[in-house]
Amino acid sequence: MAEGLLEGTLGGEEQKPEVEAPTIPSGVEAFAAAIAAKLAGSDPEVARDTSIFLKKQAQLLEIQSEHLRDEHEARLHFLRGQAREVDIR
Repeated sequence: MAEGLLEGTLGGEEQKPEVEAPTIPSGVEAFAAAIAAKLAGSDPEVARDTSIFLKKQAQLLEIQSEHLRDEHEARLHFLRGQAREVDIR
């Protein structure tokens, strides 16, 4: 027990990974997506819900894409400003 408590303080860091491994998503979401895709062909309500969901996802992707473009421009502006400061000094 004491070894476990002191291990992080007194060593044992080399045993810990630098970066945590990403968790593997469960197959539940994939299974649900497969069922929804199958039902979308035969059930109009599921097809409508699927269409609404996909439209919302497309809107979200557009917003994220626009945000990334804006963020990229802001980052470039910031970096150019830093480069000018170095030149001035």
